[in-house]
Amino acid sequence: MSDIVAGLLLRNIPSELIKHGGEATTTACTVQCQRILGEKKWPKEWTQSLVIQLPKNGNLKLYESHRIKDFDRVWHDGLWYVIRRFHIDEGLKQVIQDFYGNASNTVLLSGQQGDFFRTSVGVLQGCLLSLVLLNLFIEKII
Repeated sequence: MSDIVAGLLLRNIPSELIKHGGEATTTACTVQCQRILGEKKWPKEWTQSLVIQLPKNGNLKLYESHRIKDFDRVWHDGLWYVIRRFHIDEGLKQVIQDFYGNASNTVLLSGQQGDFFRTSVGVLQGCLLSLVLLNLFIEKII
């Protein structure tokens, strides 16, 4: 498995954990990544996100919940089409598609967590892979 693919799969694991976890942590992460790539299926817990409202400069009144970014507009079905057009490895495409197909979100607002829901648009903000997917999508769309 390439270091790039492993890095993309381990997007939510703090580097300090891997660094200080020693060989056992590295081995466990490698085994998990190989299982995901082999089965082309993600553990459910890795596909769930918690969305929280972050105040801008500590002031909730300045928070702009209506702001839409490019990351929020990537249509998943169009993305799979674009990935096929770039001749990206079918196995890697299946892993990415499984992750987005099973991804779910919940919102935490005023200390209350809502039900999980799925979306058919947008890439995950903060994920290294998202910028690559966004750029591929824009390249073929424009």
